[in-house]
Amino acid sequence: MQKWSNIHKIHFKSTHEGYPIIEPTEYKPIDNWIGLNEVLAYAGYKSKTGVYFFLDDYQFERVYNQPKKWSNILKEFGAVLTPDFSMYSDFPIPIQKYNHFRKHWVGALWQKLGLTVYPTVGWSDKNSFQWCFLGEPHNAVVALANIGCTRDFENEFKLGYNEMIRQLKPKTVLLFGNKMDLKGNIIYIKCGGFHGKSEEKDRN
Repeated sequence: MQKWSNIHKIHFKSTHEGYPIIEPTEYKPIDNWIGLNEVLAYAGYKSKTGVYFFLDDYQFERVYNQPKKWSNILKEFGAVLTPDFSMYSDFPIPIQKYNHFRKHWVGALWQKLGLTVYPTVGWSDKNSFQWCFLGEPHNAVVALANIGCTRDFENEFKLGYNEMIRQLKPKTVLLFGNKMDLKGNIIYIKCGGFHGKSEEKDRN
């Protein structure tokens, strides 16, 4: 029951709905990005490396289940994204909202401990637009991925992306994956799918 007790371990400034708030963070360039699954064996310069969570959920459930251990590990890195817990449209809405809460709980904890945190934004369908951006910073840096987004789903991705732009008005978007015809100040980060290393590529 350790993961359930997280809710009672520490309290953060939260939205009216109870989602912990992620504070805005100024962007600083990162030389290399790796997935959480590479962290323990990583031998590079951690202070110049960022950590992302565009992986299968089972590979990073541990950062929520063992927050003290993983906070100590990740604080050595130059930046971390918030965990990308899945919010698939066929998930029950309470599960989607729980995953959004967990993402924010972990991110707020890391900020409290002094880590450089960039929030990962995500959505499921149009109905999620009412709550999926709650707790995210405005006019700040955000991150997201279009890894595996086929042409069939490109319009759906753009719908959510444009809503994110409308609600959050981000200063900088870190987009892991492939270039798309999107508006905003975008830094594309080449990403090797759900298993490869990443590096900052170029700006839009």
